[in-house]
Amino acid sequence: MNVVTAVDSQVQINHFNDETESFGELCALVKRHSKSKSLCDGRTVHASIVASGYDADTFMANSLVQMYGDCESLLDAKTTFSRTPSPNQYSWNILLGVLSRSGGFEDAKAIFSQMPCKDVVSWNSMIGASIQQGSPTEALNLLFCMRKDGIQPSQVSFLTALGACSSLASLDYGLHVHASIIGSGFDGNYRLGNALIHMLGKCEDLDGAEVVFSKMHDRNSISWSSMIAAYVHNGQSRDALALFYRMETEGIKPDEVTFLSVLTACANLGDIAEGQQIHNALLAGKFEKDRNVGNALINTYAKCGDFCKAKQAFDQIVDHDVVSWTALMGASLVSGFDQAALEIFSEMQCQGIKANYVTFVYALDACANLRALERGREIHDAVCASVHKKNVFVGNALVNMYGKCGLLEEAKGLFTNMNQKNVASWNTLMTVYAQNGFLDEALELFAQIPEKDVISWNALITALAQNGRANKAVEVFANMAFEGINPNTSTFVSVVDACGSLQDFECCLQIHTTIICTGNESDSILRNALLNMYGKCGCLDVARYIFDTMKDRNLISWSALIAAYVQNGQENQALGLFWDMSRCGVIPDEVTFTCVLAACADSAILDEGQRIHASIVAYGLESRLAVENSLLSLYSGCGSIGNLKVSFSKMYHRDVVSWTRVMAGTAQCGESKEALKLFSQMQIEGVKPDEVTYVGVMTACSHSGEVSDDRGYFSLLGLRDYGLVLKAEHYVCMVDLLGRAGHLAEAEKLIDIMPKEKFYLGWLSLLSSCRNHGDLKRGIGAGLRCFQLEPTRDAPFPLLRSLLNVARRDNAQFEMSRLQKLCAEEQVEDLIQELAAVYDRA
Repeated sequence: MNVVTAVDSQVQINHFNDETESFGELCALVKRHSKSKSLCDGRTVHASIVASGYDADTFMANSLVQMYGDCESLLDAKTTFSRTPSPNQYSWNILLGVLSRSGGFEDAKAIFSQMPCKDVVSWNSMIGASIQQGSPTEALNLLFCMRKDGIQPSQVSFLTALGACSSLASLDYGLHVHASIIGSGFDGNYRLGNALIHMLGKCEDLDGAEVVFSKMHDRNSISWSSMIAAYVHNGQSRDALALFYRMETEGIKPDEVTFLSVLTACANLGDIAEGQQIHNALLAGKFEKDRNVGNALINTYAKCGDFCKAKQAFDQIVDHDVVSWTALMGASLVSGFDQAALEIFSEMQCQGIKANYVTFVYALDACANLRALERGREIHDAVCASVHKKNVFVGNALVNMYGKCGLLEEAKGLFTNMNQKNVASWNTLMTVYAQNGFLDEALELFAQIPEKDVISWNALITALAQNGRANKAVEVFANMAFEGINPNTSTFVSVVDACGSLQDFECCLQIHTTIICTGNESDSILRNALLNMYGKCGCLDVARYIFDTMKDRNLISWSALIAAYVQNGQENQALGLFWDMSRCGVIPDEVTFTCVLAACADSAILDEGQRIHASIVAYGLESRLAVENSLLSLYSGCGSIGNLKVSFSKMYHRDVVSWTRVMAGTAQCGESKEALKLFSQMQIEGVKPDEVTYVGVMTACSHSGEVSDDRGYFSLLGLRDYGLVLKAEHYVCMVDLLGRAGHLAEAEKLIDIMPKEKFYLGWLSLLSSCRNHGDLKRGIGAGLRCFQLEPTRDAPFPLLRSLLNVARRDNAQFEMSRLQKLCAEEQVEDLIQELAAVYDRA
């Protein structure tokens, strides 16, 4: 109690003691302390009321019960009520309302049962208390009992009941309540109309919601927002946006709730153009600094994959909460900026914001994607110190993180110790085993799942399809039918993907037939998957037929056919289809642009590529990592070193793919030493190279002649430092590097230990180096091995002829005339015998 209030109360009390006590002034003080929630002052006034004898007055007692309720002192409220000499209906309702609002549900039920007479206020209090307690079914039962007792429900009764129906998503209850509203003459009430729209939307009766909305004569912003939310909830995001624009046309100003719904619609569609329009509308309405709207805007740009705009929306929010930070982390992950997500997480921690369970899931997913084990362990420690350590979603994320980092025993240990497991828990463990190559163990885990549902089967089929066991995926799909599990769209998508990977036309036809027989052929998602499957199999005529007969083509349909053309070397058709798509008003996304940029890169069509680059900028997709990496491939493939460097310098975030492509492009353009500098810079910036990176850096070393201080060897050995596996391509590059530098003996030794599938390329590279350095004997030996390994290949002939010409010109001790003749005539069998003889004599 502050000093001024205390003195004021004491002055009042002294006044009451010294002069005639005023009932009205005491009532005013009770009301004041009720409003200010000043419990101590309220008790002081109560003492004065008792001293003046007014506590026996029912009105005064009711006021005191209300005051104690507002001050959240249930004991004082109940005690004061119990001392009221003659409680009336209002007295009972006040106490019931106080107990209901304060969470004293059991006490409220006891008082309700003791009430001598119950009116509509009494019933409404108990209905509201049931909702607050999380018992919507009991709330509805109370409404029906109320009507049986002959009490006519009020507007408040029906509003609360509709809220209960929404919580239960029960259309049967909802229609029952709606009928009661009509029977009670409330059907024209706009507040109930708004609640009805909300309820019907939650219960997935969109037609019913539209009827109620269309019949409303006095719609307000809540009416429009409720209908928009109903569309969004039922997956009709385009209709939601159309209604929003109609709302603006009719002069209704959207509020915060409206913007939250339409931003969700944009996020669901992944439509960045619509998102920017809504963003402009909320700027006009001055909602950009509202934290809830700002968080929704971040989420929208996140779902659209535009991290830069998500960051701008984040920066506009004055007071960030955990939702803001988490939404920005989500935007980073969607855009492929896993390292940025971890940096955002660290900054959030520095700001003293406590993570929620979604924040931890995002942070662990970023670690999983980066294989950042040590950082993952640190976040695991933070989870253990938080209230989310037993959260099933966090537990699943931990299993995924350790599994993707290759620590399957730790992943399994965490899984075993989880207090609560859901289907996703089993699926996660099964998937990480498959990703690590332990597909048989993944199958064993599947067999152990206590209650397999369609999601479990889908997870296994997907894991097998994505990890090189497409045949097994198709087999599991067949077993699914024997187990009596009906496949859903996700199942078919996974098995169709498996058939595409197999490139088995007969298998594709069988699955397609199954889809037709189950009545799913008209599903747009499946038709897109089928289109992609036939494209992978090279059946472009079938893919084109599916596309041409689709009534509901969408962006995915166009992108799938464009990708099919690119995969099958028909770049011109792919580019033509892309411009047809643009003319049809279909807005491309990053997948589409990645495909057409690949077409331009493969065909080295720079002008067309730059035109597409301009479109990317126009659509605001230039900051997408996949698109940026594709632009690097474009300019690298077209030999445009200037554009390559500019595009690389503009990248906000660079992953290993970005560095690898710019190094390869720089080396291809003749700037090998610059490529090697880029490799060093990449390591300084903490980006771990992968196997493909090493192929690029070795190629750069080869072209630059950099092999001093065994630099090439160190590059090769560096693979193991990063836990990478030496592949045949690395050996071939190393042989080329050593050969160009004149270390022919070392190159030959390396061929002897390289994987057999690349022997031919190794010997061919050595033959080329021997020609360049004039090593006749070693060159003849390399040529001999080439013809022995691949007698039908033509590539060694010009190299050997060149080597022999040099030897003859230099008056070599060997007689070259017969070898030269055999080379010219390309008589392989005789040439092999002669080469062997010459090599032995040498």
